[in-house]
Amino acid sequence: MRRGYFATDAGLVPCYLVEERSRALTEAYGLFIDARDGQLLRVICLIQRGTGQYPHIDQPGGFIPFATGAGEGKVFKNVKDARAGKATRLTLKNVSLGVPSPANVTKGFVVSARADTWDAYGQDPFSAQLEFNYGPFSAAGYDHFDLVNTMYQVEKFHQHVRGAIGQDLATNFSLPIVCNIASASPNAFFSSSTFPMDNHTSGFLAFFDLTQLLLEPAADVSRDPAVVAHEYTHAWLFFEGLSFTGDLDEPSRAVNEAVADFFAVTWQKDTVIGRYLDDQWPELSISRNLQDDDHFPETTFAAMAISQTGLPEEHRNGEVFGSFLVDVRKKVGSARAEQILYDSFPFWPHEMADVGYPEVTPENAILATETFFTASVQGMLSIPLSTHEIGAIIGAAAGRGFCNTVASSTRFASSLESAPERRFKFFSRVTRPGNLQQFPFLAQQGRILNVTLAGKRNSGLEPEFVLAPFSGNPDDVVESAAKVYADHGRVVRQEGLLLQEPDLGTYMITVWGTNESTGQYTLTIDA
Repeated sequence: MRRGYFATDAGLVPCYLVEERSRALTEAYGLFIDARDGQLLRVICLIQRGTGQYPHIDQPGGFIPFATGAGEGKVFKNVKDARAGKATRLTLKNVSLGVPSPANVTKGFVVSARADTWDAYGQDPFSAQLEFNYGPFSAAGYDHFDLVNTMYQVEKFHQHVRGAIGQDLATNFSLPIVCNIASASPNAFFSSSTFPMDNHTSGFLAFFDLTQLLLEPAADVSRDPAVVAHEYTHAWLFFEGLSFTGDLDEPSRAVNEAVADFFAVTWQKDTVIGRYLDDQWPELSISRNLQDDDHFPETTFAAMAISQTGLPEEHRNGEVFGSFLVDVRKKVGSARAEQILYDSFPFWPHEMADVGYPEVTPENAILATETFFTASVQGMLSIPLSTHEIGAIIGAAAGRGFCNTVASSTRFASSLESAPERRFKFFSRVTRPGNLQQFPFLAQQGRILNVTLAGKRNSGLEPEFVLAPFSGNPDDVVESAAKVYADHGRVVRQEGLLLQEPDLGTYMITVWGTNESTGQYTLTIDA
């Protein structure tokens, strides 16, 4: 019972708030009682019921709905808190009110609208009051904490993605999840196979736990919120029919890992996945940094060097494409980048046969990677985009080396004639010394072009460019003024370039860093 005030037509009156709950917590009400005369002023429902669905595929309709309400539990709010071991007691929304759990399943009592968490050895927490306040390092409850925390991460990540793409996900049901699987190596995965605990459905997540090996409660893979989001992305795209499939270490699977990394780190407002896991097992170098110098084909060769299949190891190879996606995110914003990916996924290749590679071998793996990555970029460019977004996508792909470079086989061209104010900006980078990016564009005969190439401040890049016509005739570009260099060589500009190719001609700007300098840059061309 708490004291407070209640608003009436006559103004605020002192009152008591009394909570009435049923034994199984299937009902809970708040009663506002006038403190002056004991009159009942108002009754409100304290349980906000959700719309959970349990995935019993053998039932009519495929899903069994169940009531959900609000409980509480201790969780890690984010990766930073997980690394610090800082658990916070929070309200858990959409927790199952079923006693026992939905569909008469005898385990898995930590059930929410989108996560049905199971302990691998049947030690499932249960609370009729929906109170799951287990400490992450408590000897009596740290495995229980793992289940509650994983459920929370799934609910929050689902909420994030649904908000970003503006619609419900195909995983809008209680997805089975197994935690605390004893192992000698950290691992996690999504499987589309039958749920092994009771075979009641297909498709589940699994998270390994090294506690029995290291005698350390923190040695649980599910404690990393970004890893939970990564695996949930695999599940979500599978149920959407948008996953990227193939044999182990094929480039299509590298894109699958890159996309999962991207959504996970974007949710955490980060560029690195696996920070928590690196804390636990620093000798394994588990984390993937999506803002370092990963570049095609060097990273792909490095992935082949560590592979046991002879093909480029899919997680390492995926760092190139994941870094490209984060580069795009940094220029168009997180929510817009997520929306672009989701809207364009139907236009991407999803298996190697889609790009003409029914078989990937060590001999063709490099070209197969370039082809699949480039076709995925083409998919992104196949939906309505602003010129800013086009410049971000093409520029990022050029910076990561798998298209729009001197060495690549594909260069995406832009049209100045269709751009607002006949102006384009490309946001790219010289990732490694000696890289040369190329940006072809179409322009009408007689256009006068201005070009500005600006390296990012304090990046160390000393940029340079050259403009040439595709015709190979140098007289098709007439210079009215020399290049002007500013800010100690960080900016180079040239104005008044007369374009003279007949009709609608194609021109190419090639960009590089002098003196083996590297860094980010912006290329602006306008006519």
